[in-house]
Amino acid sequence: MIKSMSDLNEIKTILALLKAYDAAVKEEIFENLVLSGQLKDVIDSSENKPKYSLNLLDVFNVAEPLISKIISLIFKYKRGHDYVLCRSFVEEFLVDCGFDLEWIKRPSITAETGRIDIGIEERGKYTIIIENKLRGACFQRNQIARYIQKKRKSGYLDDSIFVVVLPNYVDDSFFDHINKSVWCLPQDWQSPNQIRRCSYKDDISCLCDFGREDVMCQDCENFKHKFMKQTVVLDVDFINWLEKKCLPLLPLDECMLRSAIVQFVDFLKGVFNNRLNHKLMMDIQRFLREQLIDSNEPLMEQWKTITEKKEEVGKLMKGLDQLPTSIGKEQIDEWRELLMPQWGRWLEFEKESFGINIQGVWCGCLYEEGLKPYWGFRWPNAKEEPAQEQKDMVKNILKETGNPQHVDTEQGWFAWCHTWHGDERCNMVYETALRLGYLK
Repeated sequence: MIKSMSDLNEIKTILALLKAYDAAVKEEIFENLVLSGQLKDVIDSSENKPKYSLNLLDVFNVAEPLISKIISLIFKYKRGHDYVLCRSFVEEFLVDCGFDLEWIKRPSITAETGRIDIGIEERGKYTIIIENKLRGACFQRNQIARYIQKKRKSGYLDDSIFVVVLPNYVDDSFFDHINKSVWCLPQDWQSPNQIRRCSYKDDISCLCDFGREDVMCQDCENFKHKFMKQTVVLDVDFINWLEKKCLPLLPLDECMLRSAIVQFVDFLKGVFNNRLNHKLMMDIQRFLREQLIDSNEPLMEQWKTITEKKEEVGKLMKGLDQLPTSIGKEQIDEWRELLMPQWGRWLEFEKESFGINIQGVWCGCLYEEGLKPYWGFRWPNAKEEPAQEQKDMVKNILKETGNPQHVDTEQGWFAWCHTWHGDERCNMVYETALRLGYLK
């Protein structure tokens, strides 16, 4: 309750201060956005700007299986009987891990075989497991340990098994940041991922990842200490090898392969946000100095100015990072509202998702933070294998709608894909399910 004019004046003062603060924040954001626009103009007009970019791998947004296929095809190149690129890769990265170059004679090179992304091996001599995480996929529970054990079962000795990991970011402490269970082999390692006894919460975690080892975890064999010396993580080193070691090995008339590698290198630089050249970076720094710094000030003051500006830009980036999440949620809501009149009682929705239940299989659209909206088919209980009739039903619907027919039950999904046309895709499924008699 306001008891006097002084109280009222104090409230007015506070409101005025809040209004002034709000106006200052908006002005600061606007200034940063204007600066960003001016910087774009500088980049566009710079003689050092990147050449016109048309990378087919970017255009088609290639997924990890196709990336693995590309890498395997690069390794398969041979001159006469010599696998020169495969040999160069091994010499560059695995000889120091104990690999003997004399082992390489007629390697078998595969992609997406036996759940291993890329494999290079010669029976009884050596095997190289290459794990492709260039699109940011997480390691699954016991993943490296399971792959190593498969190779043991195939007759490979421990000192002939090598592991290469291709991450999508640079990290000098990569293995300190992945789950302990990735290296651990439980007794039921051959069981499906979802029903392994030590499974916890999702497809990724084990009880031991949360410091909750119990009787089940005590029987696990931990491969980390034994195989770390035979494991390498390649981030930008892989790009450098392709560009500086791989390309020079190819004759000039191998134009198709050379072109493919150039495109692949550019694609990988995009993955690692490393496409800007040094001359253009100098142009950018020159522009920022002119706009933000008084060259007559002491260097310490200039440093403080830049630090303050970085904090401002950090706040702006935080807002921009949150904006896609807001838009993604709104997109899911918009699609749901569009389909509600037609789907009626069939429509099921929860927070940030909607769909229909078709004979125990859910089909719909979802949004998860940091991802584009996506649609797909999944079954409710990821720990149980779906019935064959359900698999056949999904295949029939996908075939009738002209959508991809790939069915993958590894993650609890039959099929899924990022989309900005979720309402159209899901409505095609709805109408097809009605027509084929799956919805009654």
